[in-house]
Amino acid sequence: FSVAAEDWQLVPDGKNVAVAGKYGRVVVFNPDSKAIRYEHTRPKKPNQEKPLPVNCVQFSEDSNTFVSSCDDRKIILHDVTIKKQRILQEDTDCTKRVRFSSDGKLLAASGNNRRVYLWSVSKGGSPRFLTHWEGHLDTICSMSFSPDGRLIAVGGKNGQLHVFDAKTGKSRFSQTVNSGFVRNVQFCDQGKRIATSGFDSYIKFWQGGDVATRRDEQESALSLKSHQLMDRS
Repeated sequence: FSVAAEDWQLVPDGKNVAVAGKYGRVVVFNPDSKAIRYEHTRPKKPNQEKPLPVNCVQFSEDSNTFVSSCDDRKIILHDVTIKKQRILQEDTDCTKRVRFSSDGKLLAASGNNRRVYLWSVSKGGSPRFLTHWEGHLDTICSMSFSPDGRLIAVGGKNGQLHVFDAKTGKSRFSQTVNSGFVRNVQFCDQGKRIATSGFDSYIKFWQGGDVATRRDEQESALSLKSHQLMDRS
């Protein structure tokens, strides 16, 4: 089979890959055997020729639950074990990025409306909406939880990086890191540093004694041009 991928993730079990498709399809499959563990296609609207793209897919650590967001303005929670879906949020603009905390207890979503939405997710129970806050001055393009789940970092279309307290939404740090989109943001080194990347062909690391409380200093940017980051084989 083939899927025109918009996003993908290696499932935490290390055996499967989840793919978000261009035409409303999500697939979880084993890359060795090609066996499909789970698949779901969102319906197209009456005035559409094809279903809209699924923007993002993110698994929880138990490898049985994942969330997907789509241009149809819906966020769906998928249970791979019983093969059922549940609409978490609909008619929303927060469908560009969805992320679980590392322990799987929190789920965050963000997108064009510049807000970050947060849910509590319990095993076997229904997700509980907690709060939302203004996460940026522009469209949010990337998002990541810190390893302990206390912080959320978001990168914007305007080149800014913001770090928030996950419970209160209080801003802990902000910095312009790119001249354009912050396409990716990720905590690393057990939460002591944040890596960002954009269209400038650099991966930049930001660090401080505590990334949450003091202004970070840019470490030497990893000077790898985009062609050096690509596999030429």
